[in-house]
Amino acid sequence: MTRWCIVVLILSATVPFRTVSGQIFDDRLQPPGTIAEGPMRLRATERALQRSAQRDAEHGKVSRLALFEMAFPDDSAQFAGLGGNALMAVTALSWCQYELPLKSAYLTTGDERVPLEPVSSIYSAEADSAVAGVYGGHRSDELFLVPVEAVARGGTLMVDFAQPPDQLPQAAARVCSTPGRDAFQLHEFKAGDLPADYLTSMGSLATHAPDIDALVAFVRRQYPEFLTRPSPR
Repeated sequence: MTRWCIVVLILSATVPFRTVSGQIFDDRLQPPGTIAEGPMRLRATERALQRSAQRDAEHGKVSRLALFEMAFPDDSAQFAGLGGNALMAVTALSWCQYELPLKSAYLTTGDERVPLEPVSSIYSAEADSAVAGVYGGHRSDELFLVPVEAVARGGTLMVDFAQPPDQLPQAAARVCSTPGRDAFQLHEFKAGDLPADYLTSMGSLATHAPDIDALVAFVRRQYPEFLTRPSPR
């Protein structure tokens, strides 16, 4: 399994206080906007959040944070089942609850903007007090399909946080007024980042709709937190 875990904090897009396309639906996947029954914990993400919070605590409160990890298909059969896509998990934190879940995620490559198709999103309260004390306690974990062909060409991976409503309570207005919620940069992919032999082994890189059973199986293997829980009997 090629599990490419990249975690990036862009300080130029996070500001201290002092200053998609169609949605996939399947009853085995958490629907978009699910409220978590307990804390969300993604394996690699939690360690990255803790490291980032330790590093940035000296800066005081930071308006928002987004980081991600990406899992690529193993072989051509899995690649075809996923419709030529990788699967990306984005964790976003904010002091402003109205900025979550994210409005969109996309790749910009040349003059083209490639929207990333959402799969699932879960809203929760950040359980780690040290992390919440730096980046805010409002958390959204979201899954997106990412065309491997677009990644191979190179481009900038970005997300847009949601726009808060115009009329807000005074306390919320203060924390929701900070800039930097649009075009929040996560990573810059370069042409050649993906090994040529890996791309060749996948066959055609054309993107198409994934097989839902193959997608659910991939989620179960890589990000089982986004699966629905069986109803108690």
